[in-house]
Amino acid sequence: MQISVANSTKKAPPVTGRRLACIAKICLPSNYDLSVTYVGRTAARRLNRELRRKDYATNILSFSYGARDGELVLNLDRLARDQRELGFRTRTDAATYLLVHGALHLAGLPHGRKMDAREEAALLRLGVRRTID
Repeated sequence: MQISVANSTKKAPPVTGRRLACIAKICLPSNYDLSVTYVGRTAARRLNRELRRKDYATNILSFSYGARDGELVLNLDRLARDQRELGFRTRTDAATYLLVHGALHLAGLPHGRKMDAREEAALLRLGVRRTID
């Protein structure tokens, strides 16, 4: 498994190294090549508009390039805004959730109960808990 990380923002990437490797191991097939790119609002909106025909800046984009490789693009501006709404205390935990979500899409899961259960199981293994307000 190979993982590459790129950051086109001035913000520190919230998830790298061991945690990113754990996410990939839990969510993706073995021998998967994963690229993670951290972007800002403008780049996320442009990619979403050009590649998905949706004109807004989403928080995570998943692009599968084949059965064994894909890319996750995480919008750090949106992450800062969505952290509380998603129910996480820290930026790292919110980013972990979004990366798990995106990785499960790369693994072929659509939104629904099965994906929700896999997300919760992955977060539990990673030691990430949502806050209860």
